[in-house]
Amino acid sequence: MRRVWLLLIFAAALALWLWRMPASTVTESENGETNHSAAPGYVASGAELIDTNADGQPEFRMVATRIEQPWPAADVELTSPQFSYAGDTQWTLSAERGVLAQATEQVFLTGDVLA
Repeated sequence: MRRVWLLLIFAAALALWLWRMPASTVTESENGETNHSAAPGYVASGAELIDTNADGQPEFRMVATRIEQPWPAADVELTSPQFSYAGDTQWTLSAERGVLAQATEQVFLTGDVLA
């Protein structure tokens, strides 16, 4: 009998949790702007991303003070990005701000761009 009560309590707790869970719908406002308040995004501070070559050695490196993506399909905004390449010709590229455009897979840099 105790097992039945535990299962009922568990089922009620699960139903309450599912009922209170926020809906992840994206709505459009009257002026045509998309409201993404329910869709989660991410923020990373002091981030360093490294891409390795076939030998497992670091090839591309990106360091940024802040990386932010407000919702999953949005462009990624970068604060103080610095890119380095350690291939045949080594180079470094830095700027005050940057945007990683999802649609074009390109990086757009602004403010004191230095190569």
